[in-house]
Amino acid sequence: MKKLTRRELLQRLSVAWGAATLGCQKSDWFGKELVCIHIFGRQDPIPAPLLEKPSGAPGRRPPELFQVGLPELILCTTRTKFLDMFQYFWPFTRPELEQLQRAMTVEFQRATLSGAHDIAALQQRLNEQESLRKPGTTTAVILTFNDATRHWASRLVEIVREASIDELIILKDPSRPPYLCDYPSRQRGFKKPPP
Repeated sequence: MKKLTRRELLQRLSVAWGAATLGCQKSDWFGKELVCIHIFGRQDPIPAPLLEKPSGAPGRRPPELFQVGLPELILCTTRTKFLDMFQYFWPFTRPELEQLQRAMTVEFQRATLSGAHDIAALQQRLNEQESLRKPGTTTAVILTFNDATRHWASRLVEIVREASIDELIILKDPSRPPYLCDYPSRQRGFKKPPP
């Protein structure tokens, strides 16, 4: 191996560092500002697309599902209502996700919502959990809405309503249908112009 001058060594190291940094850049849903949050209370009307009954069995899970880093299905409690934390449904930012993770206590979760057995497990947990009804806390169910979880949304809405859960939270990509932003909401709408 030939000896390198100090200048040649520094040039090669800077090229290697630049290449390594470019390779580590990852674009995600937050980087593209494609995450919105929709909050529905006990008495709020639920948008029709979330109430549509699925036709047939769910298909295989698409490889590039919308996923923001939370489990696809969560039952949690917080001391602050979600509506107070997230007054706008778009954009939902990475710092707000971190705020949410710090603020909530997870009571039940499924990293991947893969079938009716996951919905049944949530329902069983709700039937067993009277401890969720603590004074000063809000109970919420969070669903990451994507092509796979869409099949279970209507059943999840039924369970949430039967159990009198305080808030139903839907996280989704606002650039893909159904466009929940077009339905009445308690939130203020867009914090900045829509995507």
